[in-house]
Amino acid sequence: MVFDSKNLILSIVLSALVYFFGYQPYGFFPAVLASFSFSFVCFVFLEVILNKSIKFIYLGVFIGLNWIYFQSPFLLKEKTYYYTRTIDEVDIPDIALYSCISIILIFVGYTFFFNQCSSLTSKKLKFKDSTLVKLILVFLGLGLFDSLGAKFFSSTMGALSNLVQVFFYSYTIAFGLYTLLLLRTKTKFVFTPFNLLVITLFLLEFVIRVSSTMFVRTAFLFIGIFMAYFFERRKVPLAVLIISLMILVPFYQSRKYFRQLKRINAESISENSQKSVFLRGQDYMKKIYTSEGEAALEQFDQSIQRRAKYQSNRLENLSFIAHVVHLHNIGMKEFLYGETFYWLPFTPIPRIIWKNKPLNLMSSTFATEYGLRGEGAGETSINFPMLVEAYVNFGYTGMLVLAFFFGAAIKWFAMKFGLGLGDINLIIMLNAIKQFTHAEGNITLVFGALLQVLIFWFVLLWILGVNKRIATV
Repeated sequence: MVFDSKNLILSIVLSALVYFFGYQPYGFFPAVLASFSFSFVCFVFLEVILNKSIKFIYLGVFIGLNWIYFQSPFLLKEKTYYYTRTIDEVDIPDIALYSCISIILIFVGYTFFFNQCSSLTSKKLKFKDSTLVKLILVFLGLGLFDSLGAKFFSSTMGALSNLVQVFFYSYTIAFGLYTLLLLRTKTKFVFTPFNLLVITLFLLEFVIRVSSTMFVRTAFLFIGIFMAYFFERRKVPLAVLIISLMILVPFYQSRKYFRQLKRINAESISENSQKSVFLRGQDYMKKIYTSEGEAALEQFDQSIQRRAKYQSNRLENLSFIAHVVHLHNIGMKEFLYGETFYWLPFTPIPRIIWKNKPLNLMSSTFATEYGLRGEGAGETSINFPMLVEAYVNFGYTGMLVLAFFFGAAIKWFAMKFGLGLGDINLIIMLNAIKQFTHAEGNITLVFGALLQVLIFWFVLLWILGVNKRIATV
């Protein structure tokens, strides 16, 4: 593979700037390693931004988040603090070194392997405009079914969504296909029943997702629009990006306030008398996007600032891995040698078929046993990052070997999904896109979900024969 020399040079320059303008809370060695690994992250994003490389899109967020989680704390002004976790500074040089090499091996595994892997279906397929309209209506219907199902029969819908993950991403897919339709027909928005239906459902779903206070879930409503535009035009939709940021950033900044409100309401008001999710979402939006709730938000910000010294950096996993390494070093924990991986092969098997299928307990029981999650956390789960899972199984060597595997496996799935090129592949990729960004998820959670998506679409396209009928569509 031939690298773009301009991007290589620019990556080195940017990593040098990060070093010179950054800090060294843990000394020279960790800061140098963090700056060096940053050059690989820079190169990936420069390939996407300057060279419009679709292949590197699926590596960008994953490697970028891993760098932020495990390397950026070595360049911050203050040392990382998390009041329930132990960070023994004796372990910092090793953690810095092995996490740095892990970032590099993720890049190597992704970049140099599976470059000729065939996709599930054609990368050149484009649907007719009439077919796009039908598919948009189908996925809008699936999205509406998912929303209503979650409200009226949540347990059944939850099990069904875990088996057929396309339900959760139906709206994302629908709005992506709608973007393709507008771009290909070169038409501006006009008030037709079809257009009004799409926009109305988008707004309704946005309000409902705001009420959940889950930023990622809300942001994924926009992913289909960006990917469809980028693949079709090979450029970033700047106007849409700016508008989206204007909508999403205020929500991101205020989400903690609304979560606190939800906790207060849950304690003081009976469930039957609480506002519906839609009305609650409307209320949140009034506070976010108007001056009505500005005073309350400012007061909440002041409260957060007063407690700042007790807060941890949300975008760090240094405390996570440092605590785990410390437990192993003092003999409280032993390496598991692959014990946490046994959930992965069972992921595609529906629980309706195998009721006693083993549960993935990495984010609950397992995290509690390592002191990373409180004993009284109830149903609250905690992300268990893949690199930390690699360590608890095989130590530092396991981090390196599995980091390479993570990069190569992500590349294999991206290639099997055709990099999102071709209309069917775009739908498949939107069905799986969250997993390519889930660097905090454990191995079973991420790759198990990707395996489920692969099997679902393989059965649909090849076993049920949809691929044979595509040519006639």
